Amino acid sequence: MDYGRNLLDLAGRTQASVAENLALMCGCEVQAVNVAVLGVSLPAASGPSGAGS
Repeated sequence: MDYGRNLLDLAGRTQASVAENLALMCGCEVQAVNVAVLGVSLPAASGPSGAGS
């Protein structure tokens, strides 16, 4: 995901998409989809003011 995007919005849309596709593929009722964010990384610094310059 790009830096600066809304993490909660992305997780919510991911949950909805997984639930919808699972229901369509399996023909079952999906009660819940759990999404866990395992980490967040900032973009690498670049240019003259970046790390290692």
